[in-house]
Amino acid sequence: MKKILTIIEREYLTRVKNKSFIIMSILGPLLFAGLMIAPSLIMNMNNTEVRIVQVVDSTHIFRGQLPETDYIKFVYMPDANLQKYKSQFSESGFYALLYISHQIVNSDNAVSLYSDKTINLDLRMHISNAIEKRLENEKLRSCGVDPGILSAVKTNININTIKMTDDGREESDNMTLKLVLSYLMGFLVYMAIFLSGNAVMRGVIEEKTNRIVEVIVSSVRPAQLMAGKIIGVGLVTLTQFALWIVLTFSIYSAVAPMLMPDTAAIGVETAQPLMSQGGSQLAQAQPTTDEMADELKAMLGTVGNINFGVIILSFIFFFLGGYLLYGSLFAAVGSMVDNEADTQQFILPLSAPLLLSIIVMTGTIANPDSPMIFWLSIIPFTAPVSMLTRIPYGVPYSEIFLSAALLIATFVVCTWMAGKIYRTGILMYGKKSTLKEIWRWIRMK
Repeated sequence: MKKILTIIEREYLTRVKNKSFIIMSILGPLLFAGLMIAPSLIMNMNNTEVRIVQVVDSTHIFRGQLPETDYIKFVYMPDANLQKYKSQFSESGFYALLYISHQIVNSDNAVSLYSDKTINLDLRMHISNAIEKRLENEKLRSCGVDPGILSAVKTNININTIKMTDDGREESDNMTLKLVLSYLMGFLVYMAIFLSGNAVMRGVIEEKTNRIVEVIVSSVRPAQLMAGKIIGVGLVTLTQFALWIVLTFSIYSAVAPMLMPDTAAIGVETAQPLMSQGGSQLAQAQPTTDEMADELKAMLGTVGNINFGVIILSFIFFFLGGYLLYGSLFAAVGSMVDNEADTQQFILPLSAPLLLSIIVMTGTIANPDSPMIFWLSIIPFTAPVSMLTRIPYGVPYSEIFLSAALLIATFVVCTWMAGKIYRTGILMYGKKSTLKEIWRWIRMK
């Protein structure tokens, strides 16, 4: 045991002190925090640019009818001479030139937006929704239907999902929160297992190529060396994950208030001109700030109904179980080859179950209790991802324990087989291993 601890310490300290580990531990949180901050920051940057649009309306029914915001303004031209305004556009100082053809009632392509810049997406959608709503109102009036009646009969239904527990209690259920947790845990475990397994394999190949392993195995048994390497790399992965989580939220908490203004206030300011200038129907076509705030509040309100104790313990167990299972197999692959180029024929079959569990993740989220998803969460090679994807939706403890027991049993068997392969393959050079030889190594006593 002392020798294994020595190998674990060596693997851990060697990798933690490596420049690539230090650089990734710093760049990773900066990247993750940037991905969290960037969308709101870009949205706010776009919103603060005032865009004045020149409107050439040959129908004369949209004059003064396009709703403005604090950042989108319209200037209506007195005539419909499009060629004149196009020729003068570069000197006009307008952000864009909007032309509405008189054929708009009969054609879907009767509106054109000219600019010497790339048209902003939110401006395009704003104009499109406004024109559509105006045309709908005009068509209703021509048919003798009051648009107000149509608005009055429109009904939005929000279905509250409530879960009934075995003891008769009722709990609010939010599928959005569970979806986020499922995707997050599934991808994290997949990436951690795959990257850590590759790190183990590359370490074995490097020691074998440099003939360092010949010196090491003179002091320790190959099985001890393999166990120490797998556990050491696993601890490095856990350390890096912990650093990423802590540093990401620290950076986000410190930087977000300085870089991002109150987006809720911007949303309210934008909505007020729309309502005051007859844009209520346009606002109905898009989610309002209050609706999004209510949805966020409802999602946060159901956080307390999720058993995070089970989720955290399951995440730790299935990550460690999956990593130890695949880590031993990757170590065996590393011992069978002399360079990384020769590992491709073995890596694809090994990683296929993990890839399959990622591919069917959408099906897992859509129907976590389907027979196929159930078996994927029980089979040890796919369980680390598939079971974690199911757990936020509520999985009977009996299924979790069955999956865990099978994962442990498979890990023990695979580690024993990998140890047999590792013991012989680690000392072989210059020869490609065949399946027949690998099977003979496993049967050796």
